[in-house]
Amino acid sequence: NGYGFKSPPMGWNPYNFFTFAYNETIIKQQADIIATIGYLDVGFRYINLDLAEYIHSKGLLFGIYSDAGNETCGGLPDHLYIIDHKEIDAKIFVEWGVDYLKYDNCFSQGRPEQERYQKMGKALKDATKGTNKTIFYSICEWEQSDPWLWEPDIGN
Repeated sequence: NGYGFKSPPMGWNPYNFFTFAYNETIIKQQADIIATIGYLDVGFRYINLDLAEYIHSKGLLFGIYSDAGNETCGGLPDHLYIIDHKEIDAKIFVEWGVDYLKYDNCFSQGRPEQERYQKMGKALKDATKGTNKTIFYSICEWEQSDPWLWEPDIGN
């Protein structure tokens, strides 16, 4: 997508271990560990999900999860991330200081993957235009529609 990230994103995401059972204390503990025991020094920079100000204060980057469908993969409604409101979402991500967006592929109601991911990619570019902000756009498409042919032009 033209942002020129030089290495793959490395960091920590609570979902796979904690699912929905995490809180501010857990996120802060993980940020402290990554910032102090050498992970940051070897390139682990992202903490995905919450507490942007605290995470940034540790020298880490803040990531968030969203979905191209009308529910998250955990089956929860995307209260903020309403289908076809990608421009609003992207502006909010910039306001929140998001550095990394994992954009998943659940409950898409049969809409073409490439189209959905292109819309969010364009919304992110438009929202960051004229700022010094870049957002690493992680497309989670599951290789259903030959993403290697089109993802490099859209995401990271």
